[in-house]
Amino acid sequence: MSKPPRNPIRFYLFTLIALLAGTFLVTAASAADVRALGFVNVLDYGADPTGTNDSTLQIRRAIKAAFAANKPTFFPGGTYLVSDTLEMSTTGDRGYELVGSAHGRVTIRLQDGAPGFQACADYPSSLADCVLTATVDESTCSVAARPSVKPVIDFWRASAVCPGEREFADGANTYSHVLKHIDIELGNNPGAVGLRENGAEMVLVEDVA
Repeated sequence: MSKPPRNPIRFYLFTLIALLAGTFLVTAASAADVRALGFVNVLDYGADPTGTNDSTLQIRRAIKAAFAANKPTFFPGGTYLVSDTLEMSTTGDRGYELVGSAHGRVTIRLQDGAPGFQACADYPSSLADCVLTATVDESTCSVAARPSVKPVIDFWRASAVCPGEREFADGANTYSHVLKHIDIELGNNPGAVGLRENGAEMVLVEDVA
């Protein structure tokens, strides 16, 4: 039978220090592992997982860097406040990948009263100010009317006929976009939608609310 430690207080203190040190090492290793596994971590670009500060620009920079490196964008568990659309457009077959941690829920939250997201102010009593479909003329690549709703996340591929115009997105040839383990909260924004996606093969939306 083993003897109890001579100084229980010191023993428990050293145990606590060891546990805290171990937690720090695991956290640091996890961040390193994310990069080693080929992900671009939004925290490395200054995104705030507490939902306190607007992380729109930081997330955009992370997404841009990830796409340039042909890697997924990774969101550790937390809430990320945004004030504008995270728009991801392509001209080729390769898509964008946004992946949230499976350990700790990830939420992208649109701040209340975000500019440009108020188009359906009279909904649900009226839909007169809530336009869902564009009026377009492909022969001239002109758009007479645009949807008044505005997405928080927007994936699309540019049309070869009308490049650069969102309302002519080439959905039939949009490939490989991924949105996984991420919830979207619209806040108090009566003209907001969570996701706009023109997609075909290998487009994945999984475990998203």
